[in-house]
Amino acid sequence: MFSDVLAIVAVVTAIVSTVIAGLAFKQSRRAAHASEKANRRDLFLALHERLSHRDQQRGRTILRERVSSFKDAADMRDRDRDSYDLMMSSIAMLDILGLYVEKEYIDKDVVLDEWGWLYARTFEHGQHVLNERAINDESRKLPWPHFRELGEEAVAKHLVTPRRQGG
Repeated sequence: MFSDVLAIVAVVTAIVSTVIAGLAFKQSRRAAHASEKANRRDLFLALHERLSHRDQQRGRTILRERVSSFKDAADMRDRDRDSYDLMMSSIAMLDILGLYVEKEYIDKDVVLDEWGWLYARTFEHGQHVLNERAINDESRKLPWPHFRELGEEAVAKHLVTPRRQGG
């Protein structure tokens, strides 16, 4: 009789221990998920702040306003190195953004919702720079693959409308 009570207590103790362990595991998973979400948010905000920096804005503006062909990109490289460097810095930063999306460090939908329209407009002009760099780089490596990949997705999501002549 005493051994039956002891066996029941042991079973109940095992069940209670299992339930407590399960609840602790569930809570730790919830905390890990919240921490990962906060880290992804903080990383996105840091990139957002960097992309909003004056030099980054200036580089993207130069790209959109002054590069509409392969020749424009080559001419800028030869004649206006400061503007070219600002533009290249902006493309490199957008490539980093693309890398972080590819590696899922930040959420692609958030990036495309927040930056997609600008990314698409920048990519439209940036393709000329990519082509110019690929031809003039001795390594013959395609530069900024993440800029290219996310750029294509941004264009698909945020259709770029051609500019009208004379307006």
